[in-house]
This record gives sequence, structure tokens and C-alpha cells, in this order.
Amino acid sequence: MARILAIHAHPDDVEILAGGTLGLLADAGHRLTIATFTPGDCGSHELGPEEIADLRRREAAAAAAHIGANDAIPHLYFMDPVGGCDREENLVRPDFVVNVAVVFERKRAMLAEHASQRSWLRKHHGTDEYLLQMEQWTRERGALAGVSYGEGFRQYRAYPYPRTPLLQELLTGAAIGLR
Repeated sequence: MARILAIHAHPDDVEILAGGTLGLLADAGHRLTIATFTPGDCGSHELGPEEIADLRRREAAAAAAHIGANDAIPHLYFMDPVGGCDREENLVRPDFVVNVAVVFERKRAMLAEHASQRSWLRKHHGTDEYLLQMEQWTRERGALAGVSYGEGFRQYRAYPYPRTPLLQELLTGAAIGLR
């Protein structure tokens, strides 16, 4: 069976626009998750933002239970931009670096599967050796944390996203904090 992720901005959007479809998919045995990117904290004149957000989360969970779906505002992480710089060429410092030394050759093999991109990258970005460029970036990020190969991430911790370090905990010691 398939895993299906339904994403929308507000609690109740998915139910309004795709609740029936999700019901059919649930009946067919598929695993469903509904993710919202806001808690609905602006959706009341009677309750304050925290109170309405808490209520909307409970309502969304109850709605999802009708089709056996899970509901959450997901943790939000930003991967490093290419080359570690933003579009104005400013260095972007990660919150933490993941030590990927033990899987680096697998990372290289994964990227090598995208050989069709080599000519495109050469023409549009002047990058001929995309595998070597990736290795250089991965070494540079690793150096920030004192490891041979690393990948940088920033966690978006502003309201309404969860602030707990989920990704860092799932990586069981491979995530090295920088801040």
C-alpha cells in the first residue's frame, strides 16, 4: 500500500478540498498523513492565538482520526544552499552539521545516478565535475564541525513550528551543533 501525505496551509483545508478522496484512499488501505503549515491561530475573534491554535490542532486530529490518518505541523529544516551561500553570495551558517563520512561513498553513488545533469550544469553553471564540486562542498561543511564530510542544516524554530530537535535526535550522534 502507498503512503500518502496531504499538505495544506490551514487546519480544515484538506478536509474541505480532499476529504472525500482521502477517505477513499483510507478505505483502500493506504497510510495517510495530513500536515498543515499553520496552526490556524488567526482563525478566531473569540479566542487568542494560542487558544485557537490548540483547539484547531485538536479538531484536526479528531478529523484525521475518521480516516485513520496522522496530523501534525511538521518540523521544518533548511538544507544548506549550494555552495553554502544565499542568492546574494552571503555565507549561510548552519545550526548543525551532520557527519556523513560513513555514508559519503553512497552519497557520491547517488549523485552519480544523475549523469544527465552534467552537460546542463556545464552549460548553465560552468560546473563540469559536479561530483568533485559536491565533494568539496561536503568537505567544507564537515570542516565547520571538525569532521571529514558534513552536511549543514538550519532548523526553523519560529512559531508555529516545533522547536524540539527531532532530526538531530533521529541522527543519534551524527548531528554536531554549531551555535
